Amino acid sequence: MDKPLVPLTKVLLIIWIILTIPGGILFMVWDDFATTIVWPPPLDPIPVFNARLVGSIAFATGIAALMALRANRWSAARPIIGSYIAVSITAEYVTIREVIGRAGVVTPQSWLYIVLGIFYLVSCFILWRQQEPSQEKVAQQPAQMKP
Repeated sequence: MDKPLVPLTKVLLIIWIILTIPGGILFMVWDDFATTIVWPPPLDPIPVFNARLVGSIAFATGIAALMALRANRWSAARPIIGSYIAVSITAEYVTIREVIGRAGVVTPQSWLYIVLGIFYLVSCFILWRQQEPSQEKVAQQPAQMKP
């Protein structure tokens, strides 16, 4: 049973679209965007190639989120939501490790990454439970007869 998207799923997709499509384009075309805005000193600068690669991946996931939102089906959104969970966990690890490793030197961007990552992790697990059919509902559905 392919359910339409619940409001929380739509909100997460919209936030992701707003962040990743313009952000991905900026990473790809504005070399200083990564080192002055996203990873400012005292964080180590990111090489231009890596910034452009991150931008292309961000842009692509934004387009995938846009397509999932347009389809308005859980089966279309499930892979991108799964990638949010993976990105949130790994980004949280890297950011917290960086913050702890810097011994108190914390940029506002680092706090934004931490808060956004926690928001996405919690929201993704909540919406996953809302979107996925429970095992009882699946068991109650009559088996479809094959022709």
